[in-house]
Amino acid sequence: WKMKRFLGVSYSWRAQTRQLERPHLIAWESTKGVKNYGRVDFTPLSNDETLMKLSLSFVVPRVVSRMVGKSNRIARFVKVRMVQSSLKKFRNIVMEAEGIETTDGGEENEEPTNVEDLESIEL
Repeated sequence: WKMKRFLGVSYSWRAQTRQLERPHLIAWESTKGVKNYGRVDFTPLSNDETLMKLSLSFVVPRVVSRMVGKSNRIARFVKVRMVQSSLKKFRNIVMEAEGIETTDGGEENEEPTNVEDLESIEL
């Protein structure tokens, strides 16, 4: 998996699935690259909508950690641009695997519809 460039650095990792309960849960742990672990829970809302909840923990370089802690702008960038982009990419992969056409046109730089939903992400 690869996240967008941040401070001139791309972050990537290989991960292994630790728990898979189709179609409700995927949990993983990195095996190479950026050390991280997480899970995505899927909750059906209607016939054509699903809530996707991400829990992600990762170790970042100390310099990035210090900058994120001091700057709300950087923290917002991480939440909105990096995490939202990765969630959209993940969603599109899942939808394409199921033969479902994506509706966002692949625009990774869009603001999320519900930015307030990202406020619960802890850095």
